[in-house]
Amino acid sequence: MPITEVEIEKEDIEKIDFDELIKSSRSNTCHEYTYIFSEKAQEAKENKDNKTFAIFYLVGAITTFIFELDSPNQPFKPWFEFHDSRGFILDDLSDGDLKILNDLVPQIKDPELLSRIADIIWVRLRNIQMAMIASTAYIDSARNLDHPNNWSQSAERIERSLQIVKFLGSKSQYYERVIDHIETMLNKYQAQDPLYLSIKLMQFLLEFKKGDPKIYIALSEKGATKAEVELDWARVREYRNLQAGWHALSKNKVEENKSKKLAAESYVIEANNFLSQNPPGYLGASHCIDQALIIYKGVPSTTIRKKELQQLLLKYQKKAVDNLRPISVEINVTDRANRAREMIRGKSKQDALIQLAAILKTSRVSELEERVNEQANNYPFRFLVTVTTFNDNGRVVARRPPLITNNKEDAKAALIAEMYQLNTIDQAEQALAIINESRKQILLEHYIRVEDFSFFLRNNIFIPRDREKIFAEGLYKGLMGDFMTSSHLLIPQIESSIRSILNRIGVMTTIIDSYGIQKEEDLGTLLWKPELEKILSKDIIFELQGLLTQAHGANFRNRMAHGFLNYEQLLSANSIYLWWFIFHLCYLFQIASLKGQNEAQEEP
Repeated sequence: MPITEVEIEKEDIEKIDFDELIKSSRSNTCHEYTYIFSEKAQEAKENKDNKTFAIFYLVGAITTFIFELDSPNQPFKPWFEFHDSRGFILDDLSDGDLKILNDLVPQIKDPELLSRIADIIWVRLRNIQMAMIASTAYIDSARNLDHPNNWSQSAERIERSLQIVKFLGSKSQYYERVIDHIETMLNKYQAQDPLYLSIKLMQFLLEFKKGDPKIYIALSEKGATKAEVELDWARVREYRNLQAGWHALSKNKVEENKSKKLAAESYVIEANNFLSQNPPGYLGASHCIDQALIIYKGVPSTTIRKKELQQLLLKYQKKAVDNLRPISVEINVTDRANRAREMIRGKSKQDALIQLAAILKTSRVSELEERVNEQANNYPFRFLVTVTTFNDNGRVVARRPPLITNNKEDAKAALIAEMYQLNTIDQAEQALAIINESRKQILLEHYIRVEDFSFFLRNNIFIPRDREKIFAEGLYKGLMGDFMTSSHLLIPQIESSIRSILNRIGVMTTIIDSYGIQKEEDLGTLLWKPELEKILSKDIIFELQGLLTQAHGANFRNRMAHGFLNYEQLLSANSIYLWWFIFHLCYLFQIASLKGQNEAQEEP
């Protein structure tokens, strides 16, 4: 359905002075413009001015889009997505809507609004003229939004302009215009800005192999020195990595390796800072030393230093395991969202991620059983009949026999089915009130990258070595709110991990059919193998069964594998919980891995 449903002529558009309206905005961003256009749309609606309403409603709709720059061909996403609703998306725009936007372009002088409209037309219609307009307007908007503290808004528009000029070619004037702007900004700030703007700008130049390495090697040194004084070791490493990149571009391997060593040693310094805390942060220190070793692996002639760091790592890991205590807490229903955010607020990035991974306790099978029996006692009529479960197509996918019956097998089956259903409801509530609020608080306070999950995944006995990057990408996507992608990445890997840990203790996970073909057993079989209880608690196994393979539970693995999950269901609260529970498992197994590594080192 088109966003506008009335015929709009150029004359209707020319009556509106958008640039004058925008002057009242608190900042020159589409996000702020949305409020202005929404108010004007409401005024026009009250005045029964359908054409003016349609224009403001359309422009208000496109200003709600949020950048999704990981996908250059689809650079916008809706400003919200829930299991049963979402904001506007590009595909909502009809040909008529695009024509109205095209007619708007000559009327708009504000670069922020102009870049948004021109970019939409470029993406949808591949109009080269609009690509040129958009790339230039994005740079003008970035210039207006330039601020050393609120740096991401300017950087986003520069990045989007770069993505567009890639299509126009490296010899185009638009390409050079973007590069000139980046170098002008770097010259202005001299790497003395307090956060990540200069870092991001130099990353852009390196990606396109533009700029004089001598200038930016010196600039990286200035930025690293300033960050060292401020004890901001994450920024120190960013500048050292940039310095190494510029040396690599100059083909100076010796200096490149020196910069890499400095980046690695910044982790060692940060590890010492963790140890100076009260109590000492051995878990954080372990992560830092582990990251330093990763860098040193790519640096030749560092064998002695690597051995020193390996000994430190073993020492810190042992102390980390000895000092670990459960950090999950009970959160009252009435204020659990606020409490969840408070538990994250103010923590370092790593501590915040650890807190999120451990923020809930696994449901206890015994408690679920008690609750179901209590319900049966309080509401007996509900449990006297068979309950049938249908899928979205109206097909019967499960039946729960009566719980109150003389047939012991039926009663047991009914009890388990009710426990799965009850747990699924609990999971959805926890996902929305606790997990999602904690996730958003982390994103509010920290700049998260895929690499930030390496602490939970490297040398983890639950994760095969060739799957670490897939887990990292899946966990990252979930943290960023893309639960559709995270589910598709993580669910198959859970099956692989369960198979791997069973194989590790000598359990066969294959069968041979009548034709002599060896087939892998699927997750529905693996999760019911009694040997799994040697590795996982009954409570964790129950959660996995309900989340992934049981028709009375969320049953995500089976529903996804057979194409029964629609778009909204992949963004549902249970999808959020599934992402968190896999993250939680990675955390638990990493603790076990650290403990196992230390015990192995102590054996004669």
